[in-house]
Amino acid sequence: MTATSPATTVRGERRIIGPARVATGRRRDGSTFLIELAIGEMHSGWQVFFTGFINDLTEHRRIQAQLQEFQAELVHISRLSAMGEMASTLAYELNQPLGAIANDTKGCRRLLAHPDPATVATAADVLDKVAEQALRAGQIISRLQDFLARGETVRRAEPVARLIKDSCALAMVGAREQGVVLRLALDRRVGSVLADRVQIQQVLINLIRNAREAMAQGPCRELGVATRPLTADRVEIAVSATGPGIADDVAARLFQPFVTTKPGGMGVGLSICRTISQAHGGRLEVERNGAGGATFQLTLPPARQDKPRREEPGHCA
Repeated sequence: MTATSPATTVRGERRIIGPARVATGRRRDGSTFLIELAIGEMHSGWQVFFTGFINDLTEHRRIQAQLQEFQAELVHISRLSAMGEMASTLAYELNQPLGAIANDTKGCRRLLAHPDPATVATAADVLDKVAEQALRAGQIISRLQDFLARGETVRRAEPVARLIKDSCALAMVGAREQGVVLRLALDRRVGSVLADRVQIQQVLINLIRNAREAMAQGPCRELGVATRPLTADRVEIAVSATGPGIADDVAARLFQPFVTTKPGGMGVGLSICRTISQAHGGRLEVERNGAGGATFQLTLPPARQDKPRREEPGHCA
């Protein structure tokens, strides 16, 4: 096969002999397209022969873009599913400040029906509490909106401590009523990671919720989130819980699609979490811990620049 055909010529470097590379091809009508080009050289006596292989990448890139869209849709559906499972707990959490606002405003109305300096001062204190409860409800809704938003994936330097605290604010809704104790151990040496905030929060929320569910029936319900620097180019976020742990045969398949230990579970959450971590240049693993439960270890590269980086083809969105 020759390096060119009557209908196609190749634009690129003159010295193109060697491993396959991506180049730009030009059709007879002048339109361009991406190709994979490999040129081989062979000597026979005083003669030199060249063999060229051209692979049109148009269909490959189209399928790659379509796969990326499907992957982004699956990631978003996973977020919606997580919030759907938490709907009743979130409703309860929102009803608390809203109920307090309703009761306190009624109390203010009664106080101000017969105003005097004392009742006005009391009403002012009550209104301060109303404002606090309204802010609390607003923060819950704001976090939900951010988590469920669909937008362009942009990675920027995100402080790890803030990612964890914001994730816990959603994932730990209702945990106090279940007797779950959260312990944070955030190493100050761990700064920021280059990440898409919503995607990493999705991973953390999934891991924290799984940990809560795993120890729901246990007598001791302690959930820990810890950070530490592993190497110069790797930091770790570990989510651990007391509980029954994970059987060895299940642990070996836990990150595969449709593998689950939950009754009625779909088994895609952890698979998506691993996909997100790998797309960020990281890893997601699980091991037994000393408390009898399991520890999920998310490792990510630290941020080395403050400029946002838009998503490259092949990464999940």
